[in-house]
Amino acid sequence: MTGTAGMQEFLGDIDYPEDTGAIVKHAQSMGAPQGVIDMLRKLPDRMYGNAAEINQAIGDIE
Repeated sequence: MTGTAGMQEFLGDIDYPEDTGAIVKHAQSMGAPQGVIDMLRKLPDRMYGNAAEINQAIGDIE
């Protein structure tokens, strides 16, 4: 399960803003599958203010 819909299942309760490392750690703590973790690790290393910013960055990667 990858793509933005799959990601939000594991990021829905994250407290923004967060950086890429914190987003990956949060998804891991929520039991995200390896495919989701791998995609999040590809995100540019910066601060994300909301889910839409993560979705946009994922769209740029895919």
